[in-house]
Amino acid sequence: MKYIRNNNGVTTNTFGLGLSYNDYKVIEQGWNKLPNNILFPVSLKLNAGYIVYRFNFGLSYDPIKKGIIINFGRVF
Repeated sequence: MKYIRNNNGVTTNTFGLGLSYNDYKVIEQGWNKLPNNILFPVSLKLNAGYIVYRFNFGLSYDPIKKGIIINFGRVF
């Protein structure tokens, strides 16, 4: 994670990159067939966000699984 503090000292921009490995167990029969990219064991996360007065808002994208995550919360 890279933090870049703005000149006003209130807002911090965040940029991040992450890689994770996922271990999926047996999927019960009867479910619809999932696309192969969903069950691929590696995830890549590209994220960016802002921290304003200890409140965090961010967006994360996984180009392998084609997933988007919206994050918000309080920074401790």
